[in-house]
Amino acid sequence: MKSMAFRSSWWCSYVLVLAIVGALLLPQFAAAQGMPTVTIVPLKSQIAVNEEVIIEVRVENVIDPVELEVVNIALKYSDTLLQTSSNDITPGSFFTPSSVTKEVQGGTIVYDAQGTQGAGTGGVLFTIKFRGISAGPATIEALSPESVFLGFVDGAGHSPPVQGVQITVGGTGPTLTHTPTATPSHTPTPTSSATPITPGPAATTLTPSATPTTPTPSATPTKTPSPTTPAPVPTTLTPTPSSTPITPQPICTLPACPAGQVLYCPGTCTNGCGVTCATPTPIVTLTPTPVTPQPMCTPPACAAGQVLHCPGTCPNGCGVVCVTPVPIVTLTPTPSAGDIGVHVVRQNETLFCLGRAYEVSPWAIARRNNLLSPNYVYPGQRLVIPNERWNNIPTGLVCVRQFAPPTSAPGQPTAPAPATPVPVSPCRLNYTVRYADTLWSIARRWGGSPWTIATVNNIANPNLILIGETLCIP
Repeated sequence: MKSMAFRSSWWCSYVLVLAIVGALLLPQFAAAQGMPTVTIVPLKSQIAVNEEVIIEVRVENVIDPVELEVVNIALKYSDTLLQTSSNDITPGSFFTPSSVTKEVQGGTIVYDAQGTQGAGTGGVLFTIKFRGISAGPATIEALSPESVFLGFVDGAGHSPPVQGVQITVGGTGPTLTHTPTATPSHTPTPTSSATPITPGPAATTLTPSATPTTPTPSATPTKTPSPTTPAPVPTTLTPTPSSTPITPQPICTLPACPAGQVLYCPGTCTNGCGVTCATPTPIVTLTPTPVTPQPMCTPPACAAGQVLHCPGTCPNGCGVVCVTPVPIVTLTPTPSAGDIGVHVVRQNETLFCLGRAYEVSPWAIARRNNLLSPNYVYPGQRLVIPNERWNNIPTGLVCVRQFAPPTSAPGQPTAPAPATPVPVSPCRLNYTVRYADTLWSIARRWGGSPWTIATVNNIANPNLILIGETLCIP
């Protein structure tokens, strides 16, 4: 019974050792048998803060005649220690994309490309440039086991496992350059790895022992293959003096500005370099001048014989006063022997009604009295009536005579009998006020005085007339 238990324990240990060794050697064996592999290769394993490093994403063991057609790889990195962007991702020499999508967001990098494969069985798919931003160990690895996909022209697809790498940010370290080879240099030979687990010695060790505690060496081969797991990445990197060192950008300390000055960058100030202290230009604040609203004034009520008068500027009717108008003194020509008399103008009389009354041309009356316009006379004005006959007198209003007209001269046609005086209308015309009209503009247009128009129409304020109002023009 003890012998059977011993054999059973030995076989269990042997099977366990074979399973561990097979799991360790299966990826390398698959690569040796023609399955593509993807590796992440940093050109430096240690960088300083603000120093840059190039990461190569490589594919190996792509066997003809099947060519690579699609590359879809998603990686994740320590975005608190490393910094990159989509512009820092560059297609490699082994795979030329016809269309490519590059995304960098939240510590994740996505590279999705379609194109054609270059010559050979392996090379650089694309490169990523990182910059160290904070000290610490930074990792770069596949986003998930399914985040790496290689598609081939025959329709086949493959998702090989990808080993993550670590870059130490802070301090200085050796510059390592990857030397590409057709076959991955870290692929172990199955013969050397299987040497510690040869079943022959194990059988001879277990056979002579009669004690059940002797077959414990199974724990020793279990630990034997474990050192081969973390070692492939360092073995693929060899120092190369040809690589160009990247000079880190210095970080400048901002100056301490005195009171009244501020920090100022006159151009491009990378990492704070070039920043100086400057006195800011004061901002001139224009204080608006308060506008005092002008009050609206009511014109005073003038007594009889007075009119409204503005001695200067009267905004909104303020400043208007009542004054007694100064009579307009008109120098009346002295009647001569050729004149028939002097007529004192009454209310609503015109030169035309005077001409009909005395049978004298109204233009002759205006010329004799030096009037600029035959349409403008005012009550109380003394007019000399000349002895100039008006023939073919048109019908119309006739003023009341103040003296008799001259008789017809010999040889002249007999003057028509004087027309019967017709009651004179106080209005020459009726005018309807329109927009923007004033008594002054109406007086200039139709003749007369604005004060006379205001008096005839009982307007207390000559500055206030209403649109649509009908005015009597005397």
